[in-house]
Amino acid sequence: MTIDESITRVIELREEIAQLEKRQEELKHEKARVEASLMDTISALGTTGVKSLHGTATLMRKQKPFIADFEQFMAFVIESGHTQLLQKRLATKAYAELINADVEVPGTNVLEEFALSVTRA
Repeated sequence: MTIDESITRVIELREEIAQLEKRQEELKHEKARVEASLMDTISALGTTGVKSLHGTATLMRKQKPFIADFEQFMAFVIESGHTQLLQKRLATKAYAELINADVEVPGTNVLEEFALSVTRA
C-alpha cells in the first residue's frame, strides 16, 4: 500500500467509524427510551419484574456513591487511612499543569505514546 493509499484508507476508515459511532449513539438513545418506558410500566404494575415470551425484565436497585463534600471526604480518608476509597489514577490535566509549573510529583511516571494525525488535503 502506498503512502497516498494508506492516508486515503485512514480517512475512509475514520469516516466510517464516525458513522458507526453516530448510529451507536442513536441506538443507545432508543434503548434508553424503551428501557425508561418499560421501567414506568413495571412500576405502574406495582411489581419489580415482568416476564414475556422473549425474556424477563427486573427493576434493580443500584447505589452509585459520589462525593458531596470533597474536603470532608479527604479529611476522613487521611484520618482513617481508608485509601481504598480512592481510585489509583492521576488527573491528566492537573498533573500536566503541575509539571509545566516545574512541580515534581513524587511517585509518578509518564508513559509517552505517539499518535498519528491524518488530515484531509
